[in-house]
Amino acid sequence: MAMAAQRIQELLETHRDRLPLVDLLLNFFVLTPLIVLHYHATCQVLDYILCSTFPRFGPCLLFVAGIAGVFAFAYYQKRIPIYIEKQLTIYVKPYMPDDAETPRLLHMAAARIYTLALTFITLAHMKAVTDLFLMETEGSMGGSIRAAVTSIVILWAMRGSRNILSAPLSIGLDKDDNDAEYHVFPTAFQVEPSESTESAADAIATIGIAYSMNHLHWAGVTTLLDNILFPNYFWLSVLSSLAIGYGLCFAVILYQHEARKISIDLEKNEARWLRLAFEDAFIFLSGFAVITTWRGLWMTIDAMTFSFPVYMAGLDITCFVGWSMSFGILMVGRLTNSLPYKGYDRDGDQLDGLGCICATDWLIDIIKDLDKQAQKEESTKAEVSTVKDSKTPAPSSAAAGVQQNGAPTKKTSEVDAAAGVRRRTRPDSAALSSTDLDNGVKWRSSDTQNMTEVSNWVATNRRSAADPGVKQTKTVSSKTVTKTS
Repeated sequence: MAMAAQRIQELLETHRDRLPLVDLLLNFFVLTPLIVLHYHATCQVLDYILCSTFPRFGPCLLFVAGIAGVFAFAYYQKRIPIYIEKQLTIYVKPYMPDDAETPRLLHMAAARIYTLALTFITLAHMKAVTDLFLMETEGSMGGSIRAAVTSIVILWAMRGSRNILSAPLSIGLDKDDNDAEYHVFPTAFQVEPSESTESAADAIATIGIAYSMNHLHWAGVTTLLDNILFPNYFWLSVLSSLAIGYGLCFAVILYQHEARKISIDLEKNEARWLRLAFEDAFIFLSGFAVITTWRGLWMTIDAMTFSFPVYMAGLDITCFVGWSMSFGILMVGRLTNSLPYKGYDRDGDQLDGLGCICATDWLIDIIKDLDKQAQKEESTKAEVSTVKDSKTPAPSSAAAGVQQNGAPTKKTSEVDAAAGVRRRTRPDSAALSSTDLDNGVKWRSSDTQNMTEVSNWVATNRRSAADPGVKQTKTVSSKTVTKTS
């Protein structure tokens, strides 16, 4: 697996100049359809669970549950990740190997579970707003125009029109597995997240008003296109929606840097409100392109799931297959952060013209992330090497006469014997001389094996010099070894 990842990284580095085009094609025709598939499957799951059971009150219950769930994620944004990781540590960690990778894997699993749960709840809110809108207007053109205009005006007033963007013009790459900020949930009025009254009011305003207007704008524009783009011809409406949507998205990506230059010029001239109006108009066009693209993809998935359902034990599980498959592929591609409505981006806060730049890079961001991880690993290895070098003792002056194989020269052994030096490292037994033994050099030996080796050498080399029947003794490691020749 590691070799395959390294090979992929080498290929990406080799063809770096082609990455923008590859990114564009993957973003348009792979990543965005997968995100739309997950949204579509989640809405079908919600229909299957709640709305089909309570067809009259289902949207109302879903609306309340969606707002309450997203509010809980915003208000308790510091507690929920800790709770998820704690449960994984209790119930999953005992079945995992006890190594250094386990905490990282548990953290990564907690982040993905958090994203999946938040996506499900935010989509419940979105579906409830859409269903209530359709129940009230019955899909009329007048109702769709009123909804689209009213919602975008309120979002402009709250400086939150940037939040209507989604893939392919806004994708989010999952951060590093050790990232501790994956749960951060910015709000409309930027109150410091805490379990306080001010934080609760900010979260309610963000979710109850801004998020609802965001979903209403999507529902209004989509219904308006249903009434305009060949309403009596399904596939012609689908193809025209895809052509217009992808064409506008391509134009936005192509001219976003020109729009940035205009925004920078307005910023230099201190025309703050004019810059904000220009960026809002550019974002409104970008949002219309995204919604039109999604409408074509949604209708295509509608037709495909209706024509090719998946059954198991007589039950239609098409929505569950699409829901799990899309999330699994996005998780492998590190794109689950593109799914939920998380946080609140304020119009005009991005300086230097960045308010007109779309987040469309995927492979390029992955390469940058891999480079950062490689640099981090190299710096860690360098620090460990430095610590090891600092702990290694410097050679003493007494070792100046020691040869590389550890055997002392004659001069060194004479000096050591005269000074009564005890060596800290035991040389090989073959390097010992009779002078060392006669002068009473004492060798430190911490284990029985070293003591036995020295004792055997004594028995072999002093046999000829010993008188018959005379007992000779030698002190080795504070233990007396006795031999009778």
